[in-house]
Amino acid sequence: MHDIDKVIIRKIQDKPAHLPVREWNQAHRAGATCARELAYWRIDPEHALPTDKRLQLYFEHGHWVEREAVANLENAGYEVKERDSQFEWPKMQLRGHMDGKIVLDSKKVPIEIKGYAPWVWAKMNTIADFRNSNVEYIRRVPGQLLSYIMLDNVSGRKTNFALLHLINKQNSEPKTLRLSLDGDTLIWGEQMLKKLERVNKAVKRGIPPERIKYEENVCGVCRFRHVCLKDIRPAKGLVVFRGERYDHLLALLEARAKLKDAHANYEEVDAEIKEGVEGMKKVVCGDWIISGQEVKVGRQVRKPYKFWRSSIINIVKENKAPE
Repeated sequence: MHDIDKVIIRKIQDKPAHLPVREWNQAHRAGATCARELAYWRIDPEHALPTDKRLQLYFEHGHWVEREAVANLENAGYEVKERDSQFEWPKMQLRGHMDGKIVLDSKKVPIEIKGYAPWVWAKMNTIADFRNSNVEYIRRVPGQLLSYIMLDNVSGRKTNFALLHLINKQNSEPKTLRLSLDGDTLIWGEQMLKKLERVNKAVKRGIPPERIKYEENVCGVCRFRHVCLKDIRPAKGLVVFRGERYDHLLALLEARAKLKDAHANYEEVDAEIKEGVEGMKKVVCGDWIISGQEVKVGRQVRKPYKFWRSSIINIVKENKAPE
């Protein structure tokens, strides 16, 4: 019997990866929090961690969401032109591919289409909701949209706003937000351009910019975390093991990873690791990050108590797919 599901998934996952062109910053990353990440994509893209297999399925589904959204817009009487058109801004070394331009009052306006899980879609009601998100891939979306406005203007067109067309993946319900080139947008847009200038200078020197302060939602999902975090310096709330403590903890973590599949002595090793890092909010050791927090239990128990909870991830092997 044919395993149809596996054949389909394998076909999607076997598509060759496209490395970014070193000469250009990519518009869809321009809003990234970390300039160092942007520089890595240009200086040393080959060292990026491979895309998680689930992410490839997610991105492939995004293409179908985009096609459906365009079909619905056209069915409603709107024209969507210049589909997947490429624009370049040589001065800022910025390149982007727009989903398209929607014709409104005889003017072509950049439009970006994003599909989200229903609980994410419900929370995104303004551009500020994107900028204030604690999820990095959501937080950088306004920068992508702003890049398209600027790229359009550089190309000789007078564009002062763009549309973000959100699709609820559960029922295809649309929600359209407007990003205007005024007010606060001009302020953080200027900050984004200064960041790109720093990246361009760093690429010219061949040396990445300084690291940002460790942020789990940024550093923990960065595809260069295995390169950057190994040399990170200790900071408030972040412990970096060195010397004998590093060697001992690393040996335990590697043993734990092997025992996890075999189930033999796993709990014993796991307990020793967590006992050794109790009270530490963040620990970096080789390819491992250990996050900890104090948990208080006070409801529905006769005697309230608290305990320290730690979670362990391998920053090379564990990627998270977006929603």
